Amino acid sequence: MDSMSMSFGNALSSLQLGSNHGGTINFNSPVILKSLAFPQMLDRRDNIEQCHASTCEWILEMEEYKTWMGSRHGLLWVKGKPGAGKSTLMAFLYEKLEKFPENDQRGAIQLDFFFTARGTELQRTPLGMFRSLLNQIYASDETVRCAVREAYEKRCRLFGHNDEHKWPQKTLEELLTSAILTSANQKQVRVFVDALDETGAESAPQLAAYFHRLSTRAEKEKVSVQICISCRHYPIIASPQAVEICVEDHNRRDIATYIDDVLADMENEEDITETMKEELMKELTGRANGVFQWVHIMLPLLQQRVLDGDSLDEVSSWLNEVPADLEEVYTYILNNVIDERNRGQSFLLFQWLCFAERSLTLTEVRYALVAENTKILLSPKPWEKVEGFVDSDKRMKRKLKALSGGLVEVVSGQEKSDNSAWGFDGPLQLVQVVHQSVNDFLSNKGLELLHLSADKSSSLECDTAPFSKFQATLYRSCLVYFATSNTPRKLTKKQLIQSYPFLAYATENLFIHAEKSAESRIDVLNNEIDTLQRLFDRWLSIHRCFSEESTSQDTFPPLGTKLSHVAALYNLVDVIEWLASNSNDLGSEDSDGNTAFHFAARRGHITVAKILRQNGADCGVKNTKSGKTPLIEAAENGNLEFVEWLLTGGVNLDQAAHDEGSALHAASENGHHAVVTMLLEAGADVNTQGGLFGNALQAATYYGNIEAVQLLLDAGADVNARGGEYGNALQAAARQGNIKVVQLLLDTSANVNAQGGKYGNALQAAARHRNIKVVQILLDAHADVNAQGGRYGNALQASAFNGDTKVVQILLDAHADVNAQGGRYGNALQASAFNGDIKVVKILLDAGADVNSQCATYASALQIASFYGDIEIVQILLDAHADVNAQGGRYGSALQAAESGGRITIVQVLLTAGAREI
Repeated sequence: MDSMSMSFGNALSSLQLGSNHGGTINFNSPVILKSLAFPQMLDRRDNIEQCHASTCEWILEMEEYKTWMGSRHGLLWVKGKPGAGKSTLMAFLYEKLEKFPENDQRGAIQLDFFFTARGTELQRTPLGMFRSLLNQIYASDETVRCAVREAYEKRCRLFGHNDEHKWPQKTLEELLTSAILTSANQKQVRVFVDALDETGAESAPQLAAYFHRLSTRAEKEKVSVQICISCRHYPIIASPQAVEICVEDHNRRDIATYIDDVLADMENEEDITETMKEELMKELTGRANGVFQWVHIMLPLLQQRVLDGDSLDEVSSWLNEVPADLEEVYTYILNNVIDERNRGQSFLLFQWLCFAERSLTLTEVRYALVAENTKILLSPKPWEKVEGFVDSDKRMKRKLKALSGGLVEVVSGQEKSDNSAWGFDGPLQLVQVVHQSVNDFLSNKGLELLHLSADKSSSLECDTAPFSKFQATLYRSCLVYFATSNTPRKLTKKQLIQSYPFLAYATENLFIHAEKSAESRIDVLNNEIDTLQRLFDRWLSIHRCFSEESTSQDTFPPLGTKLSHVAALYNLVDVIEWLASNSNDLGSEDSDGNTAFHFAARRGHITVAKILRQNGADCGVKNTKSGKTPLIEAAENGNLEFVEWLLTGGVNLDQAAHDEGSALHAASENGHHAVVTMLLEAGADVNTQGGLFGNALQAATYYGNIEAVQLLLDAGADVNARGGEYGNALQAAARQGNIKVVQLLLDTSANVNAQGGKYGNALQAAARHRNIKVVQILLDAHADVNAQGGRYGNALQASAFNGDTKVVQILLDAHADVNAQGGRYGNALQASAFNGDIKVVKILLDAGADVNSQCATYASALQIASFYGDIEIVQILLDAHADVNAQGGRYGSALQAAESGGRITIVQVLLTAGAREI
């Protein structure tokens, strides 16, 4: 097991067994970790080929690297061509610093995420990265857990507690930023994120911008955050704030070392002379031009030439024929290395590897390569009897080499999966292309070339949308496999997988591939809709069986799901039309209260919605559980054209859902500015009340959507409107620490001392969440430092509970009353004792805090510290003349509190200090 897995496991064990009082560890921690984790989140780094001996060391000597390492904060950008070796270099750096940290950085927190476009959705999207990084820092640092737990509990209150907890990306991003900065205030935090380009052209620049913002904030706040990201030269063009290292400018010696070692292994072969070796190494190194992947592909082909008896001149002549450009090398392999008789199956294999929703196992590939055969439906037979079926994983592994020309590899997946997307126990052998550049090549032109080569009698014309045809192939395979799997009822998940190895994939991705097939579905299967209707109940039952332990956020079909719901969600227009003519369930609800119209609105499928309306569906139908209408669904998801279409039908603009409020609230909260503008122009009430945040302005400010905030203010939103969880927009913005939004609201005459909401006032909200700059802005705007109310009574108690020495000192300097009473913990000293923060306790005592101040729950700070076992705080309080025999509170006295908490050492300390048994 790697060291990251070990540290993660140790942290998890401590979470399960610990019982720290400061709200940092409790029984919920493993549940929260599970809600953030997903089985494959460490797979990519684990499967990166280990760097060759004596390679990658050059980066440690570079001034750019030394500058980055020598600074407490900074951004290092490792960039390079496809195949230059960026991921290997990133894994080398991560492992080097984890195993051999600098002397002054022992105990540093290291976080990592390695994107892979060849993996599951969470492995290739920012959502997966934020979940993984937050999971790691939550497990590593108890000081960040309170905020994450609060966010988790809040969402559970709103949406219920279940295994399908959905974390919005925006929330994760905010929590991760706060957690990193909080941890970095105490220790070094180092973040490694590899292959930003594999998230796509839209997400990569957004993530780069996120890390730039994080680095800038760390520098301004003088905390220790080092960030290292890697990406191709495109789609991130320039990075002016980062220290840059271009891999292909420095890896020539590494490539030469690798070639030399591989050729040395061939020296026992006849005719491999030292001269031949030197000539080959010189030629290969020069032609590689900094691209490790080119060498990695070429050396096995060269080795085979030598084994076949080619001379140096023949090998050199062959090398001159092979292109130096990586994409042209892949073309050469398709045309010259893959045997012509295999190209039909090669074409099918590469379609699966390029367009499958996740990596397939070796076993699944065996079935996928024959499941497309629709003749099986006419003459059912065991799969083992189907022509072309590969009867074992061992033989499939050998066959992959012939089918792929060396462009495919088998890697290990997670040790044991609890995810229905896999459904296998034990180690997984996953099939994937050897490099993302192979996937890019195949998707751009390789598949089309291979198709033409495999079937010279046909062609993929430009106007026939080849990608949809590739998806139709996968859809057909899933449908045929599912239709021919005569599964008995009441089988367990494990029994289903053992009997039907491809059923998990076929079930969970059937309709995903159907949607992506678009117009190409027409050629998939005769009587396709009849088949779907006939099989639907079985599909639903099996899907639910596979999804019982799923960590996926959107794949669990609720009870009562109908084919109309699925067809509306996946834009299967012809299925909806068929159901409109042959069924009466177009308006039925599932157990979550959704109708087909809600699903169409959620995904923006106007054609489906029009058919539903023509057949009597109500455009304003409310979800019976959440209260959402199709307009709210469309607005929440930013489906501008769908919103526009609904508005032409005269829907109620201001109808509110239970928690989300109106459509304007939903669009504002999610930052869909065009939808906000459209709704306002259509006459939506900018000040309508309802939902969790009370009004649209508070929703927009909480999520930091400054453009939406400005649109709402320009439209006449009441900046001091009361209501919602945070009482007013300013408190919501202060809680989130969004400086620009806070300043905009103050400039628009927001009342800095407005009362109400969770924290009573904006200053307490900012203090509770360590938003030091916002605290100062509010104080400069004349916020009342001693304003009472809210969960913590006052801002000083909130910051004392948080253990933030900087905010505590700022508030004291602003004349906060150190002995102010009220709130959950009675006063600031008791809040800091509850949190176990020695530094804050000392600051408060030095500022004149009354060591014997009483409150109802624990009576005194000494009683709190005694119960929770903070021996240092107990001694500090005793030294400050705390009354060791003070009576009151939950436990009666400090001695009784220590006894109740099982704190034997503290009992002795208290007795020595004169405590009396009662």
